[in-house]
Amino acid sequence: MTHVLRKILLHFYKACGWLFYPAKRELLDLTPDFARGYILPQRILNLNRARFIPWPVHLTSRVSGQVNAGRISTPGMSPGVYINGENGVQIGDNVYIGPGVRIISANHDPADFRRHLPAEPIRIGNNVWIGANAVILPGVSIGHNVIIGAGAIVTRPIPANSVAAGNPARVIRAKEPYQGETQARGAQCSP
Repeated sequence: MTHVLRKILLHFYKACGWLFYPAKRELLDLTPDFARGYILPQRILNLNRARFIPWPVHLTSRVSGQVNAGRISTPGMSPGVYINGENGVQIGDNVYIGPGVRIISANHDPADFRRHLPAEPIRIGNNVWIGANAVILPGVSIGHNVIIGAGAIVTRPIPANSVAAGNPARVIRAKEPYQGETQARGAQCSP
């Protein structure tokens, strides 16, 4: 009986994913129950003010402003993530964002704290992993195939195929090409 109930719930979660997250249907093939903990707090109760964001956002995360995410990328799905898209945040395909990460695209104006200073948008390439509690500051670009270490403060551009860590973040070594799965629903992520 337990096996049958699990199978029914799995189909229910998959159907909810199709209904509530049509822009992220590729995730259903990777984890069919990905929407389980997100539909009630995000889509129905709007507890995290993320009802209109087209991907799951954790109850304790905040995503605001102009944020675009590629395939197999769900910024804010980890707990405690804060993404300020005031000046824009462009996130590539297959980007994993750890818990507690801060992506801040705009600084406050020192002359008037209620205003934000204009800056270039933050750009994050494909196949990027941002470790827990890292901070990405305004105008930064992160290349393809990059790992940002936990707790790093990224203040400058990070080139492709590298591992960066520290405060301020700096490249600590080169990274081999990404070998993991980059396909979902038959679509290949661009390199």
